[in-house]
Amino acid sequence: MDVQFTLEQQSRLSLIATRDGMETSQLVQAKALHVLKDDDDFRQGVRRGIALADRCELIPHDEVKARIGRLLANR
Repeated sequence: MDVQFTLEQQSRLSLIATRDGMETSQLVQAKALHVLKDDDDFRQGVRRGIALADRCELIPHDEVKARIGRLLANR
């Protein structure tokens, strides 16, 4: 797979990689794998939510808002 970056982007990626003690290609690969894991986690969560809804095991709106608030506060 070929990925093209501008010279400025390459320079920034190189700086980040150096700071983290790795090669630029290792950094890009690690970040790409992170995107894949996030996507898997999101899709699994959606499937879990659909299954709960199918079983009518829904969470009240106020509780959903509270949970989202806690998630965002922990970021």
